[in-house]
Amino acid sequence: MPIPTALLGVLLLALVLPARADNYDFGDVRLAPLADPVQVSYAAGAAPSAEKLREVVAVVAPSREWRVLSQSERRMQLERAVRNKHMLRVELVSDDRGFRLHYLTSVNLMYRDFERAGERLPVIHHNYNTWVQELAGGIAKSLGISAPPVVGFAPLESVEAVPYLRANGRKSYAEFLERMTPRAFAIAPNGAFGWSAPLKPAAYIRRDLFDPVENALENCNRRGEGKCRLYAIDGRVVWRGDL
Repeated sequence: MPIPTALLGVLLLALVLPARADNYDFGDVRLAPLADPVQVSYAAGAAPSAEKLREVVAVVAPSREWRVLSQSERRMQLERAVRNKHMLRVELVSDDRGFRLHYLTSVNLMYRDFERAGERLPVIHHNYNTWVQELAGGIAKSLGISAPPVVGFAPLESVEAVPYLRANGRKSYAEFLERMTPRAFAIAPNGAFGWSAPLKPAAYIRRDLFDPVENALENCNRRGEGKCRLYAIDGRVVWRGDL
């Protein structure tokens, strides 16, 4: 019996669709790596005055349910309370290059250290990341900056930004960026690196037999003298320049 043309088209489309991506499993679907810092860069010679930045924050923050707790020449503390149940507090630090929002503390947002293979990675409810990036984006827009905020040390796709890597390491990082998630990339000060990603969608992989974070760190530490740290997980740089 021939397959109807409409059904055949659906079957063919299913064959060519890319595999579904899965985020790394931190033990709760609400958890994600802490977005810290969230930073916005100014164009050369276009940094606003400290007074102008304070004026912009004073308008933007309340419109996004934030309030300014304290401020000085180059620093401001801001807080957001949600339904009298959740609280998050950040510090805005600015200079002539741009401004950065740093995590300070939170309540009922599941903040914790996620540990794997000796690595400690701060994780938090994904809403924190959304709220902080929205605040940074709103401030940037009011300052006339169209570029989106950068989360963490550098944009994920910036191969040249990855510290320590030699030519073969940068080539491997570029390959890592082409692989499906969940995935992880680790680096060490001596130039060693290691990464891991599935060969098939994570839905078909036993999670107890495949952990890209553990695999990446193990692969890196074979040459990294035990000093390997995570650089990226899934679609985000998690390294904060503190090796």
